[in-house]
Amino acid sequence: MSSPSNPALTFFGVVALHLMVAAPSSAALAAGTAEKPYRLETIEGSPLKRVVLTPKAAERLDIQTGQISKDSAGKLIAPFRALYYDMNGQAWVYTSPEALSFVRQKVSVERVEGDNVFLIDGPPDGTRVVTFGAAELYGTERGVGH
Repeated sequence: MSSPSNPALTFFGVVALHLMVAAPSSAALAAGTAEKPYRLETIEGSPLKRVVLTPKAAERLDIQTGQISKDSAGKLIAPFRALYYDMNGQAWVYTSPEALSFVRQKVSVERVEGDNVFLIDGPPDGTRVVTFGAAELYGTERGVGH
């Protein structure tokens, strides 16, 4: 779902988010206690939003993470699966600064080698990044389907 060459997959990922996460369970509806599966938080000085998921929402979306590292020459490396392109072709990753919290960060790609993306600019070494579920987070952040 992170491929810029297939917007249909991104669309279906966003629809999946809406169907899997946004719809409360029938028990919650009956009890009148439906908890919203996410919240968006303003990031001071940024147009981006922090997406915070409930534990159940993260489980349903099967959010998975990897880590930014450096090679022996000091180049930043992201897992290929963390790379996400928006509809304008801009490359991003979703960082996870704390459990269940996700923030989109712009990256500049130098090259891709196998499962590694060598970055010109991006999050620092050791940063947790989403490797599965970025399209759903993007849809949530942007309010698609809500």
